[in-house]
Amino acid sequence: MGKPYQDFLEKLDNKEPQTKDKYINGFKHYTLFLKTKDPNSLITKKIYSPQEIRKIEDKIVSYIIFLKKQGLKHNTIEGRKSAIQFFYRANRITFDWHHISGYIPRPDEAREDEAYTTEDIQKMLNVVTGERDRFLLYLLASTGMRIGALTDLKYGDVERLTPEGYGGKHLYKIVVYRGTKSKYYTFTSFECAEALDSYIEYRRRMGENITPSSPLLRNAISSNLPWVKKLKEVKPVKSFTDPIYRITNKAGIRTRTHNRQTQHKHMLDHAFRKFCNTQMIKANVEHNTKEFVLGHKITRGLDNSYDRTPERERLAEYMKTMDLLTISPENRLRKQVAEQEHTIQHKLAEKDKQIEEMIHKQEQFEQLIQSLIDSGQLQPQSNR
Repeated sequence: MGKPYQDFLEKLDNKEPQTKDKYINGFKHYTLFLKTKDPNSLITKKIYSPQEIRKIEDKIVSYIIFLKKQGLKHNTIEGRKSAIQFFYRANRITFDWHHISGYIPRPDEAREDEAYTTEDIQKMLNVVTGERDRFLLYLLASTGMRIGALTDLKYGDVERLTPEGYGGKHLYKIVVYRGTKSKYYTFTSFECAEALDSYIEYRRRMGENITPSSPLLRNAISSNLPWVKKLKEVKPVKSFTDPIYRITNKAGIRTRTHNRQTQHKHMLDHAFRKFCNTQMIKANVEHNTKEFVLGHKITRGLDNSYDRTPERERLAEYMKTMDLLTISPENRLRKQVAEQEHTIQHKLAEKDKQIEEMIHKQEQFEQLIQSLIDSGQLQPQSNR
């Protein structure tokens, strides 16, 4: 018999990254419930006996009942059950899953969850103090990226772009799920690019050596740690759900009565994705481009592998929504002032042009009069 947990992981390699992470975390919760340190111990030679099969089925049912008492809903429990089921199927062990699933509560009535608003995200930005969390909020809002994708991002996955016609301002192209069949790219807003630059510069000031393989979002740097220890603890974060939960509570968007499984009008992190999607729709971004930069694999029935839209065209479409994806009031005001100055300069230029045209017409008229006088067709007026 091989290593059961390793077989589980190897078979998961064929799944999408977000599904893989979901199953690994879901199965980990089950092992914690069983107080099992070594998941390989869950499969022994006697597991094939009917008595042992029944015993394991009863344990899984007990786990589902435990989750129900914890207040978890249908989708979460179904996800945890699927992780357990995948583990045993990866090891060619079959249970009566129809019987086990009978203990899962029925789905709640479908609800319309809302996107965060610009004001909601501004409230979050007002309560964050760290460079990382500030960048995290701008990143989720401007890219609509799935929160599960953040943990694998590397500094080498970002590329600086300077669109024409924006005064030399830059943004970033970000490659998501690099090295997998789910790979795609998206773009950031200008203010997100500023937040990224500030965050990376902060890490460099702290002495971190940033390389292409460095995590784009690392663990928070605690000011209570000795200098050298801070630098040694550079590592990626397993999940950014905790920071978002903490920030939304602090901003008053959620309250402590809303735990992560309690239904809320805003899905904790997915509401950022809905915000980005909503703004792109408002800006009339071309549908396939919108779906592509949001990482939707299939769009209008066509596999994205057949979509060869050039990057410059996708960027041009994304730029349509730049104003709507701008969160900071200062940035929006700065842009309004710039637009007003541009309008004023344009109107002044039009006035100057009109004056020049009037002067030119006056000169032409004077030249005509003089030519008529010179030809004798018009007598000059004498000054009396």
